[in-house]
Amino acid sequence: MPRQPVLLASLVAVLTVGTAYGDGWSKYVAADQSFSVHYPAGWQVSPGEGTVEFTCEATAERLTLLSLPAGLGATPRAMAERVVELVRQDQIPDLTVQEWREGEQPESGIGFAASYTEGGQPYLGEALVAKAEDGGLWVSYAAPQAGYSAVRAQALLAAVVGSLAEGDRSTPPDATPAAGEGRGEPLPTAGLVDGRPQGLFVGVSVLSGNPASMLFLDGGRVYHGIPAAGLNRVDWEQLQAEHSNRCSRWEMQGGTLRILWPDGNVWESPLEPTATGFSFNGKSYGAVHPVDMGHLAGSWEGTKSTAWLNVGYGPAMTQINSLQVAQDGSYSWGVSTGGEVEGAATYSEAAFAGRVEIDGYEAVFHAGDGQTRRLSLARWTDPDTLIMGGAFYFRK
Repeated sequence: MPRQPVLLASLVAVLTVGTAYGDGWSKYVAADQSFSVHYPAGWQVSPGEGTVEFTCEATAERLTLLSLPAGLGATPRAMAERVVELVRQDQIPDLTVQEWREGEQPESGIGFAASYTEGGQPYLGEALVAKAEDGGLWVSYAAPQAGYSAVRAQALLAAVVGSLAEGDRSTPPDATPAAGEGRGEPLPTAGLVDGRPQGLFVGVSVLSGNPASMLFLDGGRVYHGIPAAGLNRVDWEQLQAEHSNRCSRWEMQGGTLRILWPDGNVWESPLEPTATGFSFNGKSYGAVHPVDMGHLAGSWEGTKSTAWLNVGYGPAMTQINSLQVAQDGSYSWGVSTGGEVEGAATYSEAAFAGRVEIDGYEAVFHAGDGQTRRLSLARWTDPDTLIMGGAFYFRK
């Protein structure tokens, strides 16, 4: 399994997440010194003929590298389908491909998501298959469904594939950034620290009923809104470049909060602590918190409307989102949009389904058509209200 730049690039290209996994690493060198690779520290190694498997006893996770012979298939997908067929015949009869993922070079590599049952326990997994002149390479990850994370799966695969090398020359995956990291700084835990706000607080706009948000960062920085790029990390430089009018400075003078906006407007009012956040300038703001799958499970409805912007004239559109999430992470999402544009009524409907997972302050929706959508996600003061994608969602 020597390093082949084109082959490895084609593997990583079909991943939707390409960050490295941040745990410690151990190095495996094949007995014949033909290749080496890094794997998560503490996992067990089981080499075989043309294959090597890494397993974690505590979590039942496994990573598998398999050298594929030439002639197994004309394309990466044909090779993958043949291996899946052989595994069904030999070991796992219910192995099912759930979603194919092609990169920019489908003739070189392909990825797919799969499910199967082993020992009465359901498993989920990700696999990558790349084709070369002398055969190909299969790399896969699997874990019990109850603890499975596609973000973790793809981060591990990208890291392991990236460390694969000829001989004993494998080097540990780059841990900067680590899984879940990126540009910017982590979102601070929301709350009052010595009477000073930190993190994201959300109120309700009197005009629109939409979230009215303020994100307080150290160094006297404040952002008016919810960053569209996500909540796990805050890239202040990007916010300044794209939304300079929303970036401002804040300071506390005694018990008074003062915010100086770029247009010269100044908000100044006593900051009064409440059970869920604070009251400022005549509005109540509640601190946000992460959401777990147990809380996300259920039926939710969210509405976005531009009608309040165009009272009596101009186009007005309203979008109603109906989201249902099961405990196992499967979801269905219905979207209906209606309104009036230039005097003509419009209406449309759409539906999506797939699997959702929670990554910190973000929800990652994997649709059945292969599309992936990442939305900010936070729990508000009302347990039956979520803030997702910058909008309120209410439990039905």
